[in-house]
Amino acid sequence: MKITLFSIITGLKIAVVFLFIVIWPGPFNLFPYLINEYVWSAGIEESAFVKIFDITSAIVLFWIVYILVRRFLKKIINQQQNG
Repeated sequence: MKITLFSIITGLKIAVVFLFIVIWPGPFNLFPYLINEYVWSAGIEESAFVKIFDITSAIVLFWIVYILVRRFLKKIINQQQNG
């Protein structure tokens, strides 16, 4: 339970910091603008697409960090119990 909670908190911290960094216009937002121009040139607004892209990136980052931290902590605890 503690491992899962710590993994969720760590993932949320990193994802929120990432989201606050990329939500403002900057170099990271050039990539979604290029995707929007290439794929949906006459479709969704650029600003809406960039926000959706940023939020989706933050969610993916959360899951990656959550899985990595959880596996790492479980491995450390198993090594301490066995060794």
